Amino acid sequence: LKLNKPTNNVNASWQLCAPESVPGFSAVAYYFARDLQKALGVPVGIIHTSWGGSPAEVWMSDQVLSANPEYKKDIIDSGAEKYKKFEDNAAAWEKEKADLEKDGKKITRNRPFPPWRPTELYNGMIAPLAGLAVKGVIWHQGYNNALDGMPGVILYRAVLPELLRAWREAFGDPQLPFGILS
Repeated sequence: LKLNKPTNNVNASWQLCAPESVPGFSAVAYYFARDLQKALGVPVGIIHTSWGGSPAEVWMSDQVLSANPEYKKDIIDSGAEKYKKFEDNAAAWEKEKADLEKDGKKITRNRPFPPWRPTELYNGMIAPLAGLAVKGVIWHQGYNNALDGMPGVILYRAVLPELLRAWREAFGDPQLPFGILS
C-alpha cells in the first residue's frame, strides 16, 4: 500500500469480533477496545491501520511535512534521494541477475528492499478515513525511528506532536484523544 497521493478508496468492511476475525489483528487494540466497551457499556469499533516497522514520517501528510523547511529537507528531499539510490541499486541487481542467468548461475544476494516513502501510509490508510467520527487513537510506534540513532530519536520527538495535531485536524476534533504506548 505505497501511495504517493492520498486515496479515498478503502477496500475494507466492518467485521464482528470473533475468533475467526481476530487473527492478525492488533492484540493491544483488541484488549483496549474490549476494556473500553466494558467501561462505557456501548459498542466500540476499531479501525486497524498499522504497519510494523514503519517510521512516524510515513504516517504524516505531505502538506504537514512540506510546510516545515526542516522536514522538507530532512524527510521529503532525503526520502527522494534514498528512493533514487534504491532504484539504482535495484537496476544493478536486475542486471547482475540477468548476467548470471545467461551463464546458468543464480544470484546469491537478495534484491534490494525499497525504503519507506514519506507520507505513503498516511495517504493509503489515514487520508481515506479523514472526516469520520473517530473518537480516539492508540499510537504504538517509534522504534523504527530509533534505528537511525540519535538523529532518528530527535526527529521522532519533533514529528510526533505534528502528527497528533494533523490527525486531530483531519478528523475534525482538536481534542481527539491519543493513547501513546511505548
